[in-house]
Amino acid sequence: MKKIISLILAILCICAVFCSCSKNKAEETSTTTASAAENNNENAVYTSGDYNYVKLDDGTAKIVKYNKSGESDLDIPNSLDGLKVTVIGEHAFTEEQNITKVRLPRYLTKIESYAFNKSTVGYVWFHQINDDTATIIEPYAFSECGNLKQVILSKSVKRIEAQAFHLCSVPRYIKFYVDPEFIGADAFNFGRSTDKLEFWHVGDISNYNNLSSYAEPRNIPLVLDKNTAE
Repeated sequence: MKKIISLILAILCICAVFCSCSKNKAEETSTTTASAAENNNENAVYTSGDYNYVKLDDGTAKIVKYNKSGESDLDIPNSLDGLKVTVIGEHAFTEEQNITKVRLPRYLTKIESYAFNKSTVGYVWFHQINDDTATIIEPYAFSECGNLKQVILSKSVKRIEAQAFHLCSVPRYIKFYVDPEFIGADAFNFGRSTDKLEFWHVGDISNYNNLSSYAEPRNIPLVLDKNTAE
């Protein structure tokens, strides 16, 4: 009888060991899966050349950080690792002290707030494209850029939000290729006299209602750029 009881106890002990091992294996598998999910996080930051970027839901890229210094004449790439660059992220170029000229990517749809805040950028060019891309310049995108001298906006720039160029140096002129659909209050609030500022435009002044509505109360002259008029 004692032998039978001992045999039963031994069997129970073996079963307990197997159950414990199975539980530990399940927990290990669960932990591994969770780690994999974290590694595939949609907010993962990638590096390509001089830029850190994240992948957006539409399969394009948003630049979140510029890593190189000493580049004064900068062409921001149209794509990174095969993904079109559509957004310049918040603070991506904040306080960048070396760039003077920036050419923005051709597929750009948004420059987020403070993207170029307090940078040394003096000349800004948007790609002149003919597709239906709509670009938004968010509030304070170019705020406190003390060296700003010239801004060439493209046909794609549809919205310039309030305070987009807050407290920048006053550029000689800002050129418009189309009348923006929206210009926010004090979008060009330089915090000083704009006596020397001109808004250059391409085409008939009658097609620039929003621009003239912004410029006229502030005594900013509208000047036809005859060299590029269409």
